[in-house]
Amino acid sequence: MNKPAGYICSNVSDKAPGKRAVDLLQPWLSQWEQKHKGQLPPRLFTVGRLDVATSGLLFLTNDGDWANKVIHPSANIIKEYWAALAQQPTPGQLRLLRAGTTIEGVHVRPKLVNMRPAAAAGSKGSTNKRAAVQIHVSEGKKHEVRLLVAAAGLQLLALERVRVGGFVLPKNLKVGGYM
Repeated sequence: MNKPAGYICSNVSDKAPGKRAVDLLQPWLSQWEQKHKGQLPPRLFTVGRLDVATSGLLFLTNDGDWANKVIHPSANIIKEYWAALAQQPTPGQLRLLRAGTTIEGVHVRPKLVNMRPAAAAGSKGSTNKRAAVQIHVSEGKKHEVRLLVAAAGLQLLALERVRVGGFVLPKNLKVGGYM
């Protein structure tokens, strides 16, 4: 799924106010129910989480074993993010970003930090020319990329996950779309 910003990664509608990413699958679920009358629909859940303000690649599955293999830090699976920034980072800020920060008592460092062309920043089709960085992480700490960017003294405008392991968000998958 290409999760839009503004959607939460939760299956519990009464405890988490807001639009849920799983609700974007309603057209598919309706088709499934038509084909499988009388059967319980599959219980799909998100694999890992993207915070409400982050867009991009999100897996949904009904396979708990596979989900755990993908999200567990011991799998060392790289997650690639594109971060749109309010300003062009200085060389010192890039050094700070690459050096990492401490989150929940653990020092985390990105696996890779690269400058991206300004056109790559933000959502697809955006004409806003902003600074952008490509960041690879494998830990999966809560708000890891946001905290790394903040620790470098940079202002984050938008964050998009574009890859998990070998799976790249298809360029033709519209925001809110799934396959």
